[in-house]
Order: sequence, then structure tokens, then C-alpha cells
Amino acid sequence: MLNEPVVVEAAGKLAEWELAEGAGDVDAAISGMFFRATARRPDQQEMAILGDIYQQQLAIYTANPEAAGALLAVGESPRDRSLDTARHAALAMVANTILNLDETITRE
Repeated sequence: MLNEPVVVEAAGKLAEWELAEGAGDVDAAISGMFFRATARRPDQQEMAILGDIYQQQLAIYTANPEAAGALLAVGESPRDRSLDTARHAALAMVANTILNLDETITRE
């Protein structure tokens, strides 16, 4: 599922929704995405890991805006171009991580 276009597009939309709703607060966006996917808030360790992923991806996409644009172009729905491309792409990668957690994709 990690690179499945439908999941990549869903991750981009989830990130877009959280960025727009949270006025750009990355921690709130990460927590919101995690809650929407798992029905619980992330603990401190999970927030630290997801925050690190965001920072790593932000550095990559800031240095390579074309890659950020390519990631956000996956799928059929247009992205919100008012959002910063690198931040949106980095958060989309965090969303993709969350959507691929065992807790998210496994029913118990």
C-alpha cells in the first residue's frame, strides 16, 4: 500500500485538510491525521517519530520542489495551491506513514 497511487493521493488530501484546518500548525496536523486514522491521539514517542519524519521530508522537499510537486500531483483531485508545496508534501509523507501503520490497516 505504501506507494499505491490511491493511498498516496489520500495521504496528500489528508495532509491538505489538516494544514488548511489547523492554520499550518504541524503538530496539530500530525495529531489530527493520526486521530482520524486510528481513533486515538498519538503518544509522545509516536509524535516524536512522526515529527522527525516530517522534518526529514521537509528538508528533502525544500531542496527539491519538483519532487514535492510530483508527489502532490499523484491522483485525480487537484491540490490546494495556496499551501506551501514543500510543507504539504512533507506532511503528506507523514500521512502516508500513518495510513500504512498496522493499527490503521488491520481490523481487530
